[in-house]
Amino acid sequence: MKNNFYFLLVSALLVLLLSNNKIYSQVWDYLDIEPGYETLNLAIENDTLNGAPISMNRVYRLQRNGMYLYNGSIKNNFGATIRIVANEGNGALPLIIPVADQTGASRRFFLGSGDAYFENLAISGVDNLGNVVAEGNMFRLNKAGMKLHITGCFLDYDLQSFIRMNAAGQSVFVLNSLLRNSINPVSTGNGRFVDTRGLNQDTISFRNSTCYVTGQNPIRSTSSLINVLVFDHITFWGSNGINGGNNGVATGTISKTTGVVQIQRAIDAQVTNNLFIDCSFEDSRRYASNPDDTIKVPMIPIDSLRTDDPALEGQRNWNIKNNVYGWSPALNAWFSYTDSSYTPVFLNEHADLMFSLYPTMKASNNVKEFVNFTDAPNPETLVVFSMHKRATNNSDVDNPVITADKNGKKSLEEDPASFGPAVNEFDFRYNTNSIAYTIADGKPAGDLNPWGLEYIPTSIKEEFNNEIPTDFSLSQNYPNPFNPTTNIQYSLSSDSRVTLSVFNMLGQEVARLIDNKDHSAGKYTVTWNAATSSKSLASGIYIYQLKTDKITISNKMILLK
Repeated sequence: MKNNFYFLLVSALLVLLLSNNKIYSQVWDYLDIEPGYETLNLAIENDTLNGAPISMNRVYRLQRNGMYLYNGSIKNNFGATIRIVANEGNGALPLIIPVADQTGASRRFFLGSGDAYFENLAISGVDNLGNVVAEGNMFRLNKAGMKLHITGCFLDYDLQSFIRMNAAGQSVFVLNSLLRNSINPVSTGNGRFVDTRGLNQDTISFRNSTCYVTGQNPIRSTSSLINVLVFDHITFWGSNGINGGNNGVATGTISKTTGVVQIQRAIDAQVTNNLFIDCSFEDSRRYASNPDDTIKVPMIPIDSLRTDDPALEGQRNWNIKNNVYGWSPALNAWFSYTDSSYTPVFLNEHADLMFSLYPTMKASNNVKEFVNFTDAPNPETLVVFSMHKRATNNSDVDNPVITADKNGKKSLEEDPASFGPAVNEFDFRYNTNSIAYTIADGKPAGDLNPWGLEYIPTSIKEEFNNEIPTDFSLSQNYPNPFNPTTNIQYSLSSDSRVTLSVFNMLGQEVARLIDNKDHSAGKYTVTWNAATSSKSLASGIYIYQLKTDKITISNKMILLK
C-alpha cells in the first residue's frame, strides 16, 4: 500500500516538473589581438568609451604561436572583469613576456582590481633581458572579494608568490595548469604558489595541475580562515615547506600545527588524489619550536579555527584521501645525515586528535611511496641547496640553483626559444605497477594531463567550472527525487550578484543557499542537504530559485522521504 502511494505521488509530482527552464542568451564579444610589442596593453587600455568599458562581455583573444611583449601590468578597465584566452585550434600557447623599461625594471603580469579569467596562455616571469621580474607576484589581487580563474596555463618563475591574495574574501581557481620555479635565490624566505597574506579568504581551488619548485611553502595561509580549500589531482615536486631560514636568521620554526601545505585553518577542505614527492627538503627540522615536542612536522597541518564561535569547529568538513607522498633516495639520505627523527610525516598526532574530536574531519588511504617519474628534475639539486644553507648558517649567499627549466633562463635576444615550455618538458608519469597508479579510485594520483586522461571533478560545497557559459540558466537538480541531498547547477553569462533560495509550495522560504553574493561569469554547483534545514521538511514539491540583478529563474524539485 505504501509503495503504491509513493508511485502515485512520484508520478503526479513528475508531471509538474515538465515545465521548461528559461534560458537567457549572452553573446561574448571577442577582440582579436595581434602579437607584438604592447599590443595587449594598448588593446585593453584603449577599450573604453566615456570612462567605461566598451563591452562588459569582452574577451581578448590571442593567437597561438604568437609572442606578446607587455610593458606595464595588465589591469581591469574600471573594475570590469578581464578575460584573456587563446584562440581555438592547435599550436603553441600564446607566449606573454614582460619588457624592461629604461631603468631595467619590469612589471608583474596582472594587477587586479576586479575578477579575471585567463585560459591557455604561457606567461613568463622572466623579462626580455633574461631577469626575473623583481617585484614578484605574477597575479596580485587587490580587490576584496575578487575571483581569479586560471585554466590551461603555463606559469614560470616568480620571486615571491605567483598569486598574492592582497585583500580578504577572494577566490582562486586553478585548473589544468603548470606552475613552477617560485623562489628568490638571495632571500629564500620567499617563493610560493599562493600567499593569502594572513587574510581570511573564500575559496582556493587547485585541480588537475602540476606545481614544482618553491623556496617556501606551496601555499602560505598560517593565520587565514579559508571557507573552501580544494587540492585534487595535483602533482607537487620540490616544494620546500618551512625553510631553515634566510639572510643568516633561522626562521624555520615548526610546531604541531604548522607544516608544508599551510591550510590548517580551512573550514571545508578536500585534499584528494595528490602526489607530494620530495617536498619539505630543507633542514627545517633542526629548528623545532619546542625541543621536547615529539610531534613531527606534517605535510598537511591541521589547527583549530581559533574563532569566537566554538560551534563553527564542529561544522568543518575535511576529506584527506588517496594521497601519495615520498622522498627520493637522495632526500632520505639527507634526512638521515641531519636528524632522521624529524623526517616529515603526512599527518601527525595532532591531526589524529582533531579527527577523533570531529567526525566530519576524515583521512583515509594516504600512502607513503616514492614514485620514480619518467623524467623529473634532479633531486640532488635540492640536497646540495639544503647542505649549503646549513653549512652557511642560512646566509643566502651563493645559494645553489634549484629552479627546474630545460630551456635555461636567457634574454630574448640571446635565445627566444628559452621562453615558454620546452619541446622536451619534464615528464611526471611514473611506473604503472606503483600503488599511486590506481589509488585515486582506479586512476593515477597527481595530475592526469601527462597520462592523457580525462579529469572529472568532484566538489565540496560551491565549486566553479572554468568554462565560460553563454547563457543564464538553472539546471534541473540531481538526483531528483532526492533524500536528503541534491545538487543544483546554475550558469551565469556575466558577473552577477546571486541569491539561491528554496521555497515550499506556499511560497515560504525554507532555505537560503547563497545570500546576495558576488559571482563572476561561470558555471557553479551547490549541494543542498534538506536535513540541515532550520525547518522540518516533509515530502513534496519544493521550488528552488536563482535570483540575480538581471534575471530570476525557478525550477521544481521533489523531496521524497
